[in-house]
Amino acid sequence: MLRYILITGLVLLCPFCSVCQEADLRNYPFTIGTKFHYGYILIHSKSIREIRDSYPFGIEIDFSWHQNGQKQWDNCHCYPRTGLMINYFHYDNPEILGDGFAAVYYVEPFFGAHRKLSFSVRAGTGVSYISKPYDEESNPNNQSYSTYLNAFLLVDLSLNYRINENTGMNASFGFNHTSNGGIKVPNKGINFPTVSIGIDYTIDPEDFLNRDKSNFKEEGQRRQRLDVDIFGMFKSYMHGEPVRHLIWGGSVNYSYQVGRLSALIGGAEFMVNGVVNEEILRRGIEDKSSLRAGLLFGHEFLIGRYHFSTHMGFYAYRPYRDKEYDIFYQRYKLTYCFKNRLYLGVSLKAHRHVADYFDIRLGYSFEKISFR
Repeated sequence: MLRYILITGLVLLCPFCSVCQEADLRNYPFTIGTKFHYGYILIHSKSIREIRDSYPFGIEIDFSWHQNGQKQWDNCHCYPRTGLMINYFHYDNPEILGDGFAAVYYVEPFFGAHRKLSFSVRAGTGVSYISKPYDEESNPNNQSYSTYLNAFLLVDLSLNYRINENTGMNASFGFNHTSNGGIKVPNKGINFPTVSIGIDYTIDPEDFLNRDKSNFKEEGQRRQRLDVDIFGMFKSYMHGEPVRHLIWGGSVNYSYQVGRLSALIGGAEFMVNGVVNEEILRRGIEDKSSLRAGLLFGHEFLIGRYHFSTHMGFYAYRPYRDKEYDIFYQRYKLTYCFKNRLYLGVSLKAHRHVADYFDIRLGYSFEKISFR
Protein backbone atom coordinates (compact mmCIF):
# COMPACT_ATOMS: atom_id res chain seq x y z
CA MET A 1 0.00 0.00 0.00
CA LEU A 2 2.76 2.44 0.88
CA ARG A 3 4.36 2.28 -2.56
CA TYR A 4 1.03 3.12 -4.22
CA ILE A 5 0.58 6.16 -1.98
CA LEU A 6 4.14 7.32 -2.71
CA ILE A 7 3.58 6.98 -6.46
CA THR A 8 0.38 9.00 -6.16
CA GLY A 9 2.25 11.64 -4.16
CA LEU A 10 4.86 11.96 -6.89
CA VAL A 11 2.12 12.39 -9.48
CA LEU A 12 0.63 15.19 -7.42
CA LEU A 13 3.95 16.93 -6.81
CA CYS A 14 5.22 16.82 -10.42
CA PRO A 15 2.78 19.52 -11.60
CA PHE A 16 3.79 21.69 -8.64
CA CYS A 17 7.47 21.36 -9.56
CA SER A 18 6.64 22.28 -13.14
CA VAL A 19 4.73 25.35 -12.02
CA CYS A 20 7.72 26.42 -9.94
CA GLN A 21 10.08 26.08 -12.90
CA GLU A 22 7.77 27.76 -15.40
CA ALA A 23 6.45 30.63 -13.31
CA ASP A 24 9.38 31.12 -10.89
CA LEU A 25 7.19 31.40 -7.80
CA ARG A 26 9.86 33.45 -6.00
CA ASN A 27 8.50 36.45 -7.92
CA TYR A 28 5.02 36.02 -6.46
CA PRO A 29 3.81 36.99 -2.95
CA PHE A 30 4.33 34.17 -0.44
CA THR A 31 1.49 33.64 2.06
CA ILE A 32 1.26 31.71 5.32
CA GLY A 33 -2.20 31.01 6.69
CA THR A 34 -4.18 28.97 9.17
CA LYS A 35 -7.82 27.85 9.42
CA PHE A 36 -10.01 26.31 12.12
CA HIS A 37 -12.64 23.80 10.93
CA TYR A 38 -15.84 22.34 12.34
CA GLY A 39 -18.15 19.96 10.48
CA TYR A 40 -20.11 16.73 10.47
CA ILE A 41 -19.77 13.30 8.88
CA LEU A 42 -22.31 12.34 6.22
CA ILE A 43 -23.93 8.95 6.86
CA HIS A 44 -24.26 7.81 3.25
CA SER A 45 -24.52 4.05 3.90
CA LYS A 46 -26.18 1.74 6.41
CA SER A 47 -22.83 0.12 7.15
CA ILE A 48 -21.45 3.31 8.76
CA ARG A 49 -24.34 4.05 11.13
CA GLU A 50 -22.00 3.40 14.05
CA ILE A 51 -20.31 6.78 13.43
CA ARG A 52 -23.49 8.88 13.24
CA ASP A 53 -23.49 12.05 15.35
CA SER A 54 -19.76 12.56 14.70
CA TYR A 55 -18.65 16.19 14.34
CA PRO A 56 -15.02 16.54 13.19
CA PHE A 57 -12.99 19.60 14.13
CA GLY A 58 -9.49 20.50 13.05
CA ILE A 59 -6.82 22.98 12.11
CA GLU A 60 -4.81 23.55 8.94
CA ILE A 61 -1.66 25.46 8.02
CA ASP A 62 -1.15 26.78 4.46
CA PHE A 63 1.96 27.74 2.51
CA SER A 64 1.14 29.32 -0.84
CA TRP A 65 2.22 31.59 -3.69
CA HIS A 66 -0.30 34.09 -5.03
CA GLN A 67 0.30 34.51 -8.75
CA ASN A 68 -0.48 38.00 -10.05
CA GLY A 69 0.83 38.13 -13.63
CA GLN A 70 -0.85 39.04 -16.90
CA LYS A 71 -0.69 35.45 -18.14
CA GLN A 72 -2.58 34.13 -15.13
CA TRP A 73 -5.17 36.89 -15.51
CA ASP A 74 -5.73 36.06 -19.16
CA ASN A 75 -6.38 32.41 -18.33
CA CYS A 76 -9.26 32.97 -15.92
CA HIS A 77 -9.73 36.71 -15.18
CA CYS A 78 -8.52 35.82 -11.71
CA TYR A 79 -5.35 35.53 -9.65
CA PRO A 80 -4.75 31.94 -8.49
CA ARG A 81 -2.93 30.71 -5.43
CA THR A 82 -1.04 27.44 -5.56
CA GLY A 83 0.21 25.89 -2.37
CA LEU A 84 0.59 23.11 0.16
CA MET A 85 -1.82 22.68 3.05
CA ILE A 86 -1.24 20.48 6.13
CA ASN A 87 -4.22 19.68 8.34
CA TYR A 88 -5.19 17.74 11.44
CA PHE A 89 -8.73 16.48 12.13
CA HIS A 90 -10.20 14.86 15.22
CA TYR A 91 -13.16 12.87 13.89
CA ASP A 92 -15.12 13.00 17.17
CA ASN A 93 -15.24 9.22 17.39
CA PRO A 94 -11.84 8.12 18.73
CA GLU A 95 -12.80 4.47 19.34
CA ILE A 96 -13.76 3.86 15.69
CA LEU A 97 -12.33 6.64 13.48
CA GLY A 98 -9.39 8.04 15.43
CA ASP A 99 -7.52 11.13 14.21
CA GLY A 100 -6.14 12.14 10.83
CA PHE A 101 -3.32 14.18 9.32
CA ALA A 102 -3.19 15.20 5.65
CA ALA A 103 -0.83 16.98 3.25
CA VAL A 104 -2.70 18.46 0.29
CA TYR A 105 -1.56 20.34 -2.80
CA TYR A 106 -4.19 22.83 -3.97
CA VAL A 107 -5.07 25.44 -6.58
CA GLU A 108 -7.25 28.38 -5.51
CA PRO A 109 -8.31 31.05 -8.04
CA PHE A 110 -9.22 34.40 -6.46
CA PHE A 111 -11.88 36.53 -8.15
CA GLY A 112 -11.69 40.24 -7.29
CA ALA A 113 -8.30 39.94 -5.54
CA HIS A 114 -7.66 43.67 -6.14
CA ARG A 115 -10.61 44.51 -3.85
CA LYS A 116 -10.83 44.28 -0.07
CA LEU A 117 -13.55 41.64 -0.40
CA SER A 118 -12.92 38.75 -2.80
CA PHE A 119 -14.23 35.27 -3.57
CA SER A 120 -12.15 32.13 -4.12
CA VAL A 121 -12.59 28.45 -4.97
CA ARG A 122 -10.05 25.87 -3.75
CA ALA A 123 -9.60 22.36 -5.12
CA GLY A 124 -6.96 20.06 -3.72
CA THR A 125 -5.76 16.49 -3.53
CA GLY A 126 -3.16 14.77 -1.39
CA VAL A 127 -2.35 12.05 1.13
CA SER A 128 -3.77 11.45 4.62
CA TYR A 129 -2.73 9.33 7.60
CA ILE A 130 -5.61 8.12 9.81
CA SER A 131 -4.94 6.34 13.08
CA LYS A 132 -7.70 3.68 13.49
CA PRO A 133 -8.26 1.58 10.33
CA TYR A 134 -10.63 -1.37 10.20
CA ASP A 135 -9.48 -4.50 12.00
CA GLU A 136 -11.57 -7.64 12.13
CA GLU A 137 -10.92 -8.12 15.84
CA SER A 138 -10.00 -4.76 17.38
CA ASN A 139 -12.04 -2.33 15.23
CA PRO A 140 -14.76 -4.18 13.24
CA ASN A 141 -17.16 -1.21 13.28
CA ASN A 142 -14.93 0.96 11.09
CA GLN A 143 -16.31 0.43 7.60
CA SER A 144 -15.02 3.82 6.42
CA TYR A 145 -11.35 2.96 5.82
CA SER A 146 -9.01 0.00 6.22
CA THR A 147 -5.55 1.48 5.66
CA TYR A 148 -3.45 3.99 7.58
CA LEU A 149 -2.52 5.86 4.40
CA ASN A 150 -5.33 7.23 2.22
CA ALA A 151 -6.07 9.81 -0.44
CA PHE A 152 -7.57 13.16 0.57
CA LEU A 153 -9.75 15.38 -1.67
CA LEU A 154 -11.29 18.76 -0.91
CA VAL A 155 -13.29 21.58 -2.47
CA ASP A 156 -13.73 24.91 -0.62
CA LEU A 157 -15.67 28.12 -1.30
CA SER A 158 -14.26 31.14 0.54
CA LEU A 159 -15.08 34.77 1.19
CA ASN A 160 -11.87 36.73 1.80
CA TYR A 161 -11.43 40.13 3.46
CA ARG A 162 -8.13 42.04 3.28
CA ILE A 163 -7.49 43.87 6.57
CA ASN A 164 -4.30 45.54 5.33
CA GLU A 165 -1.69 44.84 2.65
CA ASN A 166 -0.16 41.98 4.70
CA THR A 167 -3.10 40.47 6.58
CA GLY A 168 -6.39 38.96 5.51
CA MET A 169 -9.27 36.96 6.98
CA ASN A 170 -11.51 34.36 5.38
CA ALA A 171 -14.65 32.33 6.01
CA SER A 172 -15.15 29.09 4.09
CA PHE A 173 -17.51 26.23 3.43
CA GLY A 174 -15.90 23.04 2.16
CA PHE A 175 -16.41 19.39 1.36
CA ASN A 176 -13.74 16.83 2.29
CA HIS A 177 -13.30 13.18 1.37
CA THR A 178 -10.71 10.66 2.47
CA SER A 179 -10.46 6.98 1.53
CA ASN A 180 -8.03 4.55 -0.07
CA GLY A 181 -9.93 4.59 -3.36
CA GLY A 182 -10.95 0.96 -3.07
CA ILE A 183 -7.39 -0.40 -2.92
CA LYS A 184 -8.36 -2.27 0.25
CA VAL A 185 -11.80 -2.99 1.69
CA PRO A 186 -13.88 -2.03 3.60
CA ASN A 187 -13.66 1.47 2.17
CA LYS A 188 -16.87 3.49 2.44
CA GLY A 189 -14.78 6.63 2.96
CA ILE A 190 -15.20 9.60 5.29
CA ASN A 191 -17.21 12.41 3.71
CA PHE A 192 -17.47 15.52 5.84
CA PRO A 193 -18.45 19.11 5.01
CA THR A 194 -16.96 21.80 7.24
CA VAL A 195 -17.22 25.51 7.93
CA SER A 196 -14.03 27.37 8.81
CA ILE A 197 -12.54 30.73 9.65
CA GLY A 198 -8.93 31.65 8.99
CA ILE A 199 -6.25 34.29 8.77
CA ASP A 200 -3.45 34.83 6.22
CA TYR A 201 -0.19 36.75 6.36
CA THR A 202 1.55 37.72 3.11
CA ILE A 203 5.31 38.40 3.06
CA ASP A 204 6.38 41.21 0.68
CA PRO A 205 2.88 41.79 -0.76
CA GLU A 206 2.35 43.20 -4.24
CA ASP A 207 -0.64 44.93 -5.81
CA PHE A 208 -3.20 42.98 -7.77
CA LEU A 209 -4.05 45.05 -10.81
CA ASN A 210 -7.63 45.48 -11.97
CA ARG A 211 -6.85 44.46 -15.54
CA ASP A 212 -9.22 44.68 -18.47
CA LYS A 213 -11.48 41.71 -19.07
CA SER A 214 -11.86 40.35 -22.57
CA ASN A 215 -15.23 38.97 -23.61
CA PHE A 216 -14.94 35.30 -24.44
CA LYS A 217 -17.93 35.38 -26.82
CA GLU A 218 -16.70 38.47 -28.65
CA GLU A 219 -13.30 36.87 -29.17
CA GLY A 220 -15.16 34.33 -31.30
CA GLN A 221 -12.82 31.42 -30.64
CA ARG A 222 -13.16 28.14 -28.82
CA ARG A 223 -10.55 25.63 -27.85
CA GLN A 224 -11.17 22.03 -28.75
CA ARG A 225 -9.12 19.18 -27.32
CA LEU A 226 -8.86 15.47 -27.88
CA ASP A 227 -7.28 13.68 -24.91
CA VAL A 228 -5.93 10.14 -25.18
CA ASP A 229 -4.56 8.43 -22.07
CA ILE A 230 -3.78 5.18 -20.29
CA PHE A 231 -4.35 4.52 -16.59
CA GLY A 232 -3.76 1.91 -13.95
CA MET A 233 -3.85 1.00 -10.24
CA PHE A 234 -3.87 -2.05 -7.95
CA LYS A 235 -6.67 -3.22 -5.66
CA SER A 236 -7.25 -6.15 -3.31
CA TYR A 237 -10.19 -8.51 -3.75
CA MET A 238 -11.03 -8.88 -0.05
CA HIS A 239 -9.79 -7.40 3.21
CA GLY A 240 -6.67 -9.08 4.55
CA GLU A 241 -5.54 -10.58 1.27
CA PRO A 242 -1.94 -9.60 0.45
CA VAL A 243 -2.36 -9.96 -3.32
CA ARG A 244 -3.20 -6.81 -5.30
CA HIS A 245 -4.87 -7.15 -8.69
CA LEU A 246 -4.09 -4.81 -11.58
CA ILE A 247 -6.80 -2.55 -12.96
CA TRP A 248 -5.79 -0.85 -16.20
CA GLY A 249 -7.36 0.75 -19.24
CA GLY A 250 -7.44 3.68 -21.61
CA SER A 251 -9.74 6.53 -22.56
CA VAL A 252 -10.46 9.04 -25.32
CA ASN A 253 -12.21 12.31 -24.43
CA TYR A 254 -13.29 15.29 -26.53
CA SER A 255 -13.44 18.71 -24.82
CA TYR A 256 -15.32 21.69 -26.30
CA GLN A 257 -14.87 25.05 -24.57
CA VAL A 258 -18.08 26.96 -23.86
CA GLY A 259 -16.70 29.62 -21.50
CA ARG A 260 -13.41 31.02 -20.31
CA LEU A 261 -13.32 28.50 -17.46
CA SER A 262 -15.73 25.86 -18.71
CA ALA A 263 -15.88 23.10 -21.28
CA LEU A 264 -18.24 20.27 -22.09
CA ILE A 265 -16.55 16.90 -22.29
CA GLY A 266 -17.51 13.47 -23.51
CA GLY A 267 -15.75 10.27 -24.40
CA ALA A 268 -15.28 6.56 -24.04
CA GLU A 269 -13.04 4.28 -22.02
CA PHE A 270 -12.22 0.62 -21.60
CA MET A 271 -11.15 -1.12 -18.39
CA VAL A 272 -9.62 -4.51 -17.66
CA ASN A 273 -10.44 -5.14 -14.01
CA GLY A 274 -8.26 -7.72 -12.25
CA VAL A 275 -10.54 -7.75 -9.19
CA VAL A 276 -13.53 -8.64 -11.35
CA ASN A 277 -11.45 -11.30 -13.07
CA GLU A 278 -10.57 -12.79 -9.68
CA GLU A 279 -14.27 -12.92 -8.76
CA ILE A 280 -15.05 -14.67 -12.05
CA LEU A 281 -12.34 -17.27 -11.38
CA ARG A 282 -13.52 -17.91 -7.80
CA ARG A 283 -17.09 -18.39 -8.96
CA GLY A 284 -15.96 -20.82 -11.65
CA ILE A 285 -17.50 -18.90 -14.53
CA GLU A 286 -15.68 -19.66 -17.76
CA ASP A 287 -17.60 -17.70 -20.39
CA LYS A 288 -17.38 -14.19 -18.86
CA SER A 289 -14.73 -11.48 -19.26
CA SER A 290 -13.57 -8.68 -16.94
CA LEU A 291 -13.29 -6.31 -19.91
CA ARG A 292 -15.59 -3.31 -19.69
CA ALA A 293 -16.32 -0.31 -21.88
CA GLY A 294 -18.04 2.88 -20.79
CA LEU A 295 -19.39 6.08 -22.32
CA LEU A 296 -19.00 9.32 -20.38
CA PHE A 297 -20.14 12.93 -20.51
CA GLY A 298 -19.70 15.86 -18.16
CA HIS A 299 -18.16 19.24 -17.39
CA GLU A 300 -14.56 20.42 -17.25
CA PHE A 301 -13.24 23.31 -15.16
CA LEU A 302 -10.28 25.03 -16.86
CA ILE A 303 -7.63 26.91 -14.85
CA GLY A 304 -4.59 27.37 -17.07
CA ARG A 305 -2.84 24.01 -17.36
CA TYR A 306 -5.04 22.45 -14.68
CA HIS A 307 -8.21 20.67 -15.75
CA PHE A 308 -10.76 19.30 -13.28
CA SER A 309 -13.57 17.25 -14.78
CA THR A 310 -16.65 15.50 -13.43
CA HIS A 311 -18.15 12.73 -15.56
CA MET A 312 -21.30 10.67 -15.51
CA GLY A 313 -20.74 7.30 -17.15
CA PHE A 314 -22.51 4.10 -17.96
CA TYR A 315 -21.30 0.70 -19.07
CA ALA A 316 -21.91 0.14 -22.77
CA TYR A 317 -20.22 -3.29 -22.53
CA ARG A 318 -20.12 -5.37 -19.34
CA PRO A 319 -20.38 -9.13 -19.91
CA TYR A 320 -19.98 -9.87 -16.19
CA ARG A 321 -22.24 -7.84 -13.91
CA ASP A 322 -21.28 -7.21 -10.29
CA LYS A 323 -24.08 -7.62 -7.78
CA GLU A 324 -22.76 -4.60 -5.83
CA TYR A 325 -22.67 -2.06 -8.67
CA ASP A 326 -25.30 -0.95 -11.19
CA ILE A 327 -24.78 0.25 -14.76
CA PHE A 328 -24.05 3.90 -13.90
CA TYR A 329 -20.90 5.38 -12.34
CA GLN A 330 -19.06 8.67 -11.81
CA ARG A 331 -15.50 9.69 -12.55
CA TYR A 332 -13.68 12.70 -11.07
CA LYS A 333 -10.41 13.63 -12.74
CA LEU A 334 -7.66 16.20 -12.07
CA THR A 335 -4.87 16.61 -14.64
CA TYR A 336 -1.95 18.92 -15.36
CA CYS A 337 -0.88 19.52 -18.97
CA PHE A 338 2.80 20.16 -19.69
CA LYS A 339 4.12 22.38 -22.50
CA ASN A 340 4.69 19.39 -24.77
CA ARG A 341 0.96 18.49 -24.40
CA LEU A 342 1.66 15.46 -22.26
CA TYR A 343 -0.52 15.42 -19.17
CA LEU A 344 -0.38 13.65 -15.84
CA GLY A 345 -3.22 13.14 -13.43
CA VAL A 346 -5.34 11.12 -11.05
CA SER A 347 -8.98 10.13 -11.14
CA LEU A 348 -11.53 8.54 -8.84
CA LYS A 349 -14.16 6.14 -10.17
CA ALA A 350 -17.20 5.73 -7.93
CA HIS A 351 -20.62 4.10 -7.96
CA ARG A 352 -22.90 6.57 -6.22
CA HIS A 353 -21.47 6.99 -2.69
CA VAL A 354 -18.93 4.13 -2.89
CA ALA A 355 -15.44 4.66 -4.32
CA ASP A 356 -14.42 1.89 -6.73
CA TYR A 357 -10.75 2.84 -7.24
CA PHE A 358 -8.27 5.65 -7.73
CA ASP A 359 -6.03 5.51 -10.77
CA ILE A 360 -2.95 7.29 -12.07
CA ARG A 361 -2.95 8.29 -15.73
CA LEU A 362 -0.64 9.57 -18.45
CA GLY A 363 -1.91 11.06 -21.68
CA TYR A 364 -1.50 13.38 -24.64
CA SER A 365 -3.69 16.29 -25.78
CA PHE A 366 -4.39 17.15 -29.39
CA GLU A 367 -5.58 20.75 -29.33
CA LYS A 368 -6.82 23.26 -31.88
CA ILE A 369 -8.61 26.60 -31.83
CA SER A 370 -11.76 26.99 -33.92
CA PHE A 371 -13.36 30.29 -34.89
CA ARG A 372 -17.09 30.81 -34.99
